[in-house]
Amino acid sequence: MTLKAKQEIIFEKILILDEKINIYYGFYNTPFGDCIIGLYKDYICYLAFFYVKDNRDIATQELQKRWINANIIFDEFKISQIIPKLNLFFNNEYVEDGIKLIFKGTELQLKTWQELCTIPYGIRTSYSQVAHNLNSKAVRAVASAIANNPIAYLIPCHRVISKSGNINKYRWGIKIKERMLDYEGKKSSIY
Repeated sequence: MTLKAKQEIIFEKILILDEKINIYYGFYNTPFGDCIIGLYKDYICYLAFFYVKDNRDIATQELQKRWINANIIFDEFKISQIIPKLNLFFNNEYVEDGIKLIFKGTELQLKTWQELCTIPYGIRTSYSQVAHNLNSKAVRAVASAIANNPIAYLIPCHRVISKSGNINKYRWGIKIKERMLDYEGKKSSIY
């Protein structure tokens, strides 16, 4: 699916992984903190912030858990090829040819992650609103899908907050979520 927007995301989903695939990974310092990026071919399949500052081993182990049957190969050069697009994306600028994502998950997760990408830059919404947009009464199941997002920031689960307006949990830490929301708030007021 291709979403038409300033920041175009191109989705692919892996349904069956019978063969061993190669996922290349490297590290990147975003405006919000250090992260690990996983690439399958030219698709981003993983982007996660470090749980513990400067702990690349834990970040690599988390990538391996997500893609348990894959060969995980460190390759900073391959990762460096996607960085210019990420920099544009983080600054809410046009990304030629979009950013390609590939991931595995349930149908509900896929639909939820696609729905998250329709939330405009700098805008916040609630878990119940995302569920409503999906025509689902299963708010907790949708919230679980949001929490299991494997591609931080690009699938903007950080834009989802509680109905009361509070910033509650975030898989990579509340401080990172607050930084993202503040960053987008400042950038969106410029445009």
